[in-house]
Formats: sequence, structure tokens, C-alpha cells
Amino acid sequence: MHIDIALSRAEVECLRSHLPDGTDLSRKLDRSMLTYMHPAERPDELSIECDEGEARALLRVAAEQCSSAFQKILHNMNLARVRF
Repeated sequence: MHIDIALSRAEVECLRSHLPDGTDLSRKLDRSMLTYMHPAERPDELSIECDEGEARALLRVAAEQCSSAFQKILHNMNLARVRF
């Protein structure tokens, strides 16, 4: 299952700063900072495509470190019908 999560650059940077270097998830966040979701419409939003495990990992980090990203991640997980 793929979950698309749109976050601000600041939220991605916050999450990234709390993940170990070299992990698949940290590399995915690094790549997202190079690719904008819809530059003309939303220049400040980045799109991260995650599987359920990655989304859960991001949600845990956001809950502790990046509260502004927490609701966005949770909302996108709910849209993808992830069960908690």
C-alpha cells in the first residue's frame, strides 16, 4: 500500500533531523526535498510516497518531535485506510 504524504519543507527537515543517516526512510526524505509536489500550485509542499511501515515510523517521530507534521501524516494514513 502506498501512502502519499504532503508536508512542508520545514516539516520534512524536522523529521529528517530525527532519523538516522543512511536509512531508507532518511534517503526518501532527502529525495523529497529535491522534488516539489506541484511547484506552480503549492511551492512549499513536498510529497513523500511511503508504505505503511514508513508512514508509521514518520508518525512516531512526528508525535515526539514535529507536531505540525503529525496531523498531516495521520490524515493521509486515514485516507489510505490504515488501521490503528
